[in-house]
Order: sequence, then C-alpha cells, then structure tokens
Amino acid sequence: MSRCCLSVSRISRRCAWPIRRWRSRCFAWWARLRRLVGIIEELSFTTVRHRLVSLLFRLAQREGRQTAEGLEFSLPASHQELAAQIGTVRELVSRNLSRLQAEGLLKMEGRTVVVRDLKLLAAELEGGE
Repeated sequence: MSRCCLSVSRISRRCAWPIRRWRSRCFAWWARLRRLVGIIEELSFTTVRHRLVSLLFRLAQREGRQTAEGLEFSLPASHQELAAQIGTVRELVSRNLSRLQAEGLLKMEGRTVVVRDLKLLAAELEGGE
C-alpha cells in the first residue's frame, strides 16, 4: 500500500488560501457595487440643487476655514467639472449657485465660496430630499 504525501491538514492549508483570497475579492466587489448603487440612486432620486448643496456641504466640512463671514473654502474645480461630478450640465450648476447666493446661503467670489451658516445648508439638505 502506498502512502499519500499530502496530509489532511496540508490539503486544508493549501485550499484555505484561495478561499480567503476569493472571499476578500468578493467583499471588494460588494463594496464597489454598493457604491455604484448609491450613485445611481442619488442621480435618479435627487434634484440637481440637492446634489450641489450636498457637494458644497461636504467641501465646507472638509476644507472650510472659519472666517468672520462663515466657512470659507475654494472650489476645487470649474463649474463644468463640478457639473460632471454631480451628473448635470454647467448651466444648471451656475444657475443653482446663483440661486443659493440670492437666498443668502452662500457668497461667491470667483472660486472662493463662503457658507454663511452651515446649519442652514444642512437644513436645505434635509428639506430637499
């Protein structure tokens, strides 16, 4: 009778590595899928104004510095590039920024944006869904 050179524990170890690798890839794919579904939902079920206010809110929180007028930050891109980020056209971004300015939620000078009251911007997000 011949003996097998592979023990059960050795086979288990050799099989476990591909399974762990496959499992981690599945989790990565699942995370990507969830992110894509979120993007599709946002584009389908929210208005351009809501998406723009959401972007401005995130930028104000992340990059804003407190001044006497409010939270000040610079837009990282042109209106065209912002439009591409939120899934719309430049004209709608410009129009909505003008409306937000007229309503007193923010002030703009070139690419510099001042959010006068972050709580009002957050309330706009809550009410605009």
